[in-house]
Amino acid sequence: MENNNKISISLNTLIMIVIFVVALIIGIVCYFVFSRNDKKVENSPNNTTSFTSNVEDNSSTNINSNINTDLNTNKIVNDDNSSNTMINTKNSTKNSPLPIGEWGIASKYNSKDYVNVPVKVNNVIRGTEAAQRVKDYCNNGSIYKYEDPEKDTEWAVIEYTVDLSNIDSNSSGKYIKVDSKIAGTGTNSAINYNGFIYSTSTLNMTTGYSKDNIATGYFATQLPIGCNDYLIVLGSSSHTQAFFSGK
Repeated sequence: MENNNKISISLNTLIMIVIFVVALIIGIVCYFVFSRNDKKVENSPNNTTSFTSNVEDNSSTNINSNINTDLNTNKIVNDDNSSNTMINTKNSTKNSPLPIGEWGIASKYNSKDYVNVPVKVNNVIRGTEAAQRVKDYCNNGSIYKYEDPEKDTEWAVIEYTVDLSNIDSNSSGKYIKVDSKIAGTGTNSAINYNGFIYSTSTLNMTTGYSKDNIATGYFATQLPIGCNDYLIVLGSSSHTQAFFSGK
């Protein structure tokens, strides 16, 4: 009996040991399986880190899109404020002047430098009406004293429009005046009319400021009576100038 009990106990113990070993092996296998799955999840392209990166990239794209939209909107707003319509400017030269009413490009002084601005000549007023305008200007606080035009000449007042969008503003607005002069056509620096040379100067009649981007300026000169063969020049002589045919 004692031998049978010893054998029985030994078998039971052996069975328990086998069960324990099997369970241990299963546990180790499961551990390695789950560990490998975790690593696969970490390396997966659909993990949290990659998703966060994608979100950041999308945010950058959206920001750039908003910036472009704002810039385009500002450009439209500036164009609307400057003229309410699109201004199409044309280059001009002494030999290829623009007709009155078309936009050219002229330089204008702005904060220690010159910038190009759109300009156009609207009208040329001559004769008695022009003389009266010059007289009114001289009699209304101007430093100039009115004088009658020289022999065979008459007063002419040139009206021009300037786009001040690129000009800095101050408390008074934007200074309107654009440099001006009268020139001869072709190779002539002065007006050549009926065998006589007329060297003319201009009188600026625009001393004010404008709160708007589009403003009107005036200057006066003396022209030979009956002469239309001359050029109106706007802009600094050392920078960009716009040339217009006279009338």
